[in-house]
Amino acid sequence: MISSIARASSMPPAVKSPMLTTGGLGPFPQRVFDEVLATNPNVFPVGSGHYHDAYTRTDQFDDDGDGEPDRTVTSMLFDYQRLPEGGQGYLRLRHFDNEGELILVRTYSRSLDRFNSDDPSLNDPPGMQEFGIPYADVGIMPVTKTFATDAFRAEVLTQHEIGSVTGVASGTTASVAWEDAPVGEVGWYVATTGPYGGEYGSR
Repeated sequence: MISSIARASSMPPAVKSPMLTTGGLGPFPQRVFDEVLATNPNVFPVGSGHYHDAYTRTDQFDDDGDGEPDRTVTSMLFDYQRLPEGGQGYLRLRHFDNEGELILVRTYSRSLDRFNSDDPSLNDPPGMQEFGIPYADVGIMPVTKTFATDAFRAEVLTQHEIGSVTGVASGTTASVAWEDAPVGEVGWYVATTGPYGGEYGSR
């Protein structure tokens, strides 16, 4: 089933398979490796979870049968569930660097505002939380594109206050008269605040 989906897709799909913490493969992951990764040239990233660890392995495949590797598949195990709060908010980020021609893989926690955990189980071996995948390994060719238009319009929002209304009851309508409105096409926006700090803007 997975292999047929991969064959039908023209885009490089990402496949999920539970790789072991040692980088090895159990019975089901081995089937995914043999039947999906090895037989579909458009597969290059594999994500894994379920086991608390960070591990990365690469495998090369000869897709055209000439004895030379044509494709490198990067398999990434990423699961921080045994850290406090179920993982401390760590996410696996991928930044596409067209100048360096690298997919930069980094691990970041927004709640801690830091990259990479210092938990020993996630740093043995080291270098599994932050690494690069060369574009050449995944067949990405950066293309420079130009955007052109024959017209452009920008609306500049100022802080000039036309009027204000306070103490508006919920469900009622507030209105303001623009006494000195200029002649011609004009625009305005509305900014509202609630008693508990909520804010909404019509922009």
